[in-house]
Amino acid sequence: MIISINSSCKKDRANLSPGSIKIESFLLDPVFPRTGQNSTLTLVLQNMGSKLPDGKIQLLLPGAVEIAPHGKNEIQFSDWKTLDTKTVQFNLISHSSSAEKITVNVLANMPVPESFIELKWNPAVSLLPYSYTPEPITDDTGNYLIGVQRCDLWNVPGVWNIYKQNYPDRQPVIGWYDEGESDVTDWEIKYAVEHGISFFMHCWYRDPNNFGLTPIQTQYDQVIKSYSTCRYADKIKFAIEWINTQTTTSGVSGTDDLVQNLLPFWIENYFKKSNYLKIDNKPVLIIFGPDGLIKDLGGESNTRSALAEMRNSCISAGFSGLILIGQYCWGASTNPNSQFKTIGLDFTSSYHWPSFGQVLANSTNPTGPEIIQGQKTCWKNQSEFGSLPNLITCSMGWDSSPWGGMTSSIKWRLTPDEFQTVLQNAKEMMDTRNTGSLENRVVLLDNWNEYGEGHYIFPTRQFGFGYLDAVRKVFSTTDQIHTDIVPEDVGLSLNMKEL
Repeated sequence: MIISINSSCKKDRANLSPGSIKIESFLLDPVFPRTGQNSTLTLVLQNMGSKLPDGKIQLLLPGAVEIAPHGKNEIQFSDWKTLDTKTVQFNLISHSSSAEKITVNVLANMPVPESFIELKWNPAVSLLPYSYTPEPITDDTGNYLIGVQRCDLWNVPGVWNIYKQNYPDRQPVIGWYDEGESDVTDWEIKYAVEHGISFFMHCWYRDPNNFGLTPIQTQYDQVIKSYSTCRYADKIKFAIEWINTQTTTSGVSGTDDLVQNLLPFWIENYFKKSNYLKIDNKPVLIIFGPDGLIKDLGGESNTRSALAEMRNSCISAGFSGLILIGQYCWGASTNPNSQFKTIGLDFTSSYHWPSFGQVLANSTNPTGPEIIQGQKTCWKNQSEFGSLPNLITCSMGWDSSPWGGMTSSIKWRLTPDEFQTVLQNAKEMMDTRNTGSLENRVVLLDNWNEYGEGHYIFPTRQFGFGYLDAVRKVFSTTDQIHTDIVPEDVGLSLNMKEL
């Protein structure tokens, strides 16, 4: 895993010595490296000083790390011009699973300060080969019901290209996967339930060309569809969060479209599934934009009547009702959202905190402690000022650079240890809330796989299983031994299309 970088040179070339080299980037492959196995370290170095006619790039290694057999610990170069980059690779083996400091040394005709990187290998495992994703061992979280929001956008041709080129730290440990393939879904289920997550909350999109029409046409529902073909769908529950307010999706044309067209589709295709999230025999539905729904239905009174009709329809279908949750995060966390109560919603939740909750003094690059406190403030404000009971959301980051800074230029990312602090704070606050209510039981994690917006707890190159392990540490009630594995550990590779 990538831990840190300490280069002798910054981007600003002012006041640099003639010999100045910057570590532009570095990667350790495979994505989830193990001790005792060959790993490839790729370094991209930029000459920020004077031209270097010839020399060599050398690694100085700690005792636990060595050059792999037939490898070299130094690479020759010549004619290294100012601002040119050089990409070099070293084959390494580590015998330690602790963070290890690697010194990058450039020997040339002038002094060049050393640079340092810190790498961490994962402990070796010895497992028999499997012919398919190993069956998950579900972790127990007692009374707590842990859900994770997810945005299923990762099966479109070319979708991974920008990440491969510019954001390799976001590479999932199972590779650049083809979302919706059965084996991929089963790995996702395995990782979720083995760390205490009991349900996925899928962003659900209606085709924008389907507005007011029947039959219902959907978008980005490949993972939900894969539940009918994968092996472990019975291990996890799922719910849908209706994204009803974006230009890329569709709301409803009126009450009839909602109650007579959309709702029956949800009942037949989702709510009646045995693995759909139902609490006290009531399906759970999250509405991303309640204000948009009010607009579509012509006001609060019409919306209240429509939601009551939806509940009656669910009862007629054999359920005990319908739990309706309204999402809010795009404004002051003190907003009471009184209209949510007026139209008959049961709870509020949040897609993300605290970037847009108007609680951060540093609105561009907040620190970890600022984010941790900001989330606590948002939860407290929603609980005190909100018109409805609020389900806590725990966020690990935001950086939408791959999408051109869409929505906001704010950038932050908690470390797994900081995220664990957020989770512990959430657990303690939940314990003070109305016992027996969902606000006392349910916590939502933000987000499973939103690589574009930069908030994801799915295991990736940079932090491995760190965020999921944080969930397990805070909420697990068991002491069972657990080992995180990737497909290569059991002799598997995912059959993925070129995306």
